[in-house]
Amino acid sequence: MTISENDFANTIKPWSVYYFTTIDVHSTIPHYFVVINQNINNSPILVLPVATSQLEKRKKYYNIHTLEKDALVIVNPKSSNWILTKKSAFDCNFTKIKTIKELYEVFSKWKLKYIWILPEEIINKLRNWVKAARQVENWIKDLV
Repeated sequence: MTISENDFANTIKPWSVYYFTTIDVHSTIPHYFVVINQNINNSPILVLPVATSQLEKRKKYYNIHTLEKDALVIVNPKSSNWILTKKSAFDCNFTKIKTIKELYEVFSKWKLKYIWILPEEIINKLRNWVKAARQVENWIKDLV
């Protein structure tokens, strides 16, 4: 049974974590993305910080580019209901953006999985750091 784009759009909720591959991450390995928009219904674009388990590599990048390390919001495996097998970080300086249509296209090809809802405490950190991030454009910050 297939689901329509409209029905799919109605399933997307703030704080939802999805697992999929995208060329935006320059990797063939799927990554975890979380929807942090305040209001999805009135937003043409979804704001999606991406998770990485390569913390040391990411921290090194932050040191080289003098970025605020707190913008790497750490999530422990326990906080993810053990879905994450390693301590990971959602990078608030480098959010990805997708339309619902783009996400639906990934979903309709069976390449996207809904995983879990992040706790409010982590979402609040993500939103605050995306808004504070120097690398994120103001129009994107307005969506969160």
